[in-house]
Amino acid sequence: MSRAARLSKRTAAVVRVVGHVLEQQWLPLEAAWERECHLQRYTGLDRSLLRDVCSGTLRHLTYYERLIDYIEPRVSRVASLRLLAASTLYQAEHMERAPTLAALCRAAADCCPEPKARLLLDDVCHRIAALPDSERKTILCPASELSLPQWLYSRLRAQGPLLNYAHLLLERPDFLTLCVPPEYCSTREYVKRLREAGWDASPSHLAPHGVQVHSRPRDVGSLPGIAERRVHVQDTVQQLGASLLSPLAPGDRVLDACAAPGGKTRALLSYQPHATVVALELDTRKATALAADMAARSPRVTVLCGDALEPTTWHEHNGRPFAAILLDAPCSATGLLRTLPEVKAHQTEMTVRASAAKQLGLLKALWPLLAPGGELVYSTCSILSEENEHVVDAFLKHARDASPLPLEQLLSRTAQRPPSPAASRPPSKTTLASRASPPASFVQRRGMGLAFFPSTDHQGGFLAHLRKSTRSRGGGVHKRLFCNTPRRSSPPRHFVTDRPSGSRVRGAGASAVDDSRLRNAACRLEGA
Repeated sequence: MSRAARLSKRTAAVVRVVGHVLEQQWLPLEAAWERECHLQRYTGLDRSLLRDVCSGTLRHLTYYERLIDYIEPRVSRVASLRLLAASTLYQAEHMERAPTLAALCRAAADCCPEPKARLLLDDVCHRIAALPDSERKTILCPASELSLPQWLYSRLRAQGPLLNYAHLLLERPDFLTLCVPPEYCSTREYVKRLREAGWDASPSHLAPHGVQVHSRPRDVGSLPGIAERRVHVQDTVQQLGASLLSPLAPGDRVLDACAAPGGKTRALLSYQPHATVVALELDTRKATALAADMAARSPRVTVLCGDALEPTTWHEHNGRPFAAILLDAPCSATGLLRTLPEVKAHQTEMTVRASAAKQLGLLKALWPLLAPGGELVYSTCSILSEENEHVVDAFLKHARDASPLPLEQLLSRTAQRPPSPAASRPPSKTTLASRASPPASFVQRRGMGLAFFPSTDHQGGFLAHLRKSTRSRGGGVHKRLFCNTPRRSSPPRHFVTDRPSGSRVRGAGASAVDDSRLRNAACRLEGA
């Protein structure tokens, strides 16, 4: 196949993948990309190129849609033409070693059945490519300049520090953070292995078991310990959540709520070498996969399938309370916009309010399961206050026996952080590249927690550390938990999976939360 034919084939594949992600609510880009690679039998470089073009097109889509609509509304009104133009312009203006604009336009024209559409597409791409930055700024509003939907831009702008990290939202992270269990090797030893293999790496200054690779490897599986599943990819903020919990004694139990895909469970095994980890997951398929993985990894893990909002369906009536709980709550994932650009297309103001209501419900449902004196870490991968400090503040008003623990130690770590090698690299071509230099680590105290904003060292997220009063009556856990819950007419449903011994999965009639309940809870949260 000629180079031009391969380019045309990839261009058509990009339109299909991005189109599916935009049309199907909650379809991850990763899933749509994998399916297209399977259908087209893409391997090696073709797979990587398709992924880069798809993610980049989604990342810059709002930016180019605004320009396309201004220059030629007829192209903007046809979804396939709009995506073809956005993909062509993204590759021409942002990808290194990309084909020429003329070659990209010819490839896009091959995907148009009508001659008139080909002429329109070619014309709009060349006119936009010729626009200077000064003229583009007169066309673009602040939100579209950052390729953000207006509602998301307004929220981030109101929180204050958006312009400090805004340009990073248009770039894929050029670093990778790994979690290296101490039983595998020390972080220093692992960094030494990476450097011997030619990788620039250093121990994380925030996560005790973290190692940061200062470039983005094409084949992550080639890094030491990844293929053997001894080392796993996990961002610094997610690792920090597991590291905040105090060491537990033998026989103590720690709950990993919302556990899939298992990175937090693995981190808990490393940070709590004496405790038993109970991993809870709502999705049956994910829980089964997690059980199979953990069975081969450690006998200290029990995997349960159930809804954290309904503890009566999976927690034994006479079960002991947990010494610690790690709640990585489902959220809008706005802190991962650089790697999950589809978030901008899938999330809305309504879904964020629903997520916040569910997060508050999770805290209220799980808190009675925590032993007196126990600790709970609440974390998200969101940078929206509505899902972070507002949820924690509302919960603290509800739970009189909950008190926040100080996080000054983490703030001191970020203050002592030396500049990342990535911070000294020249920025990629974006209209905002000259506004601010990328922060090495960007952390702010927000309410009773810490907000981590996108930086050259980590993604975005939030952490809060709570402790339960020792005066709480441990014997009343289940009485308080069940007092307002109607009695089930039959015991929870169980299912059996093909798995090695040592880890168990139990079904609990898991179901999604009703939308009306979420809306009502959202109203209560706003009034709290």
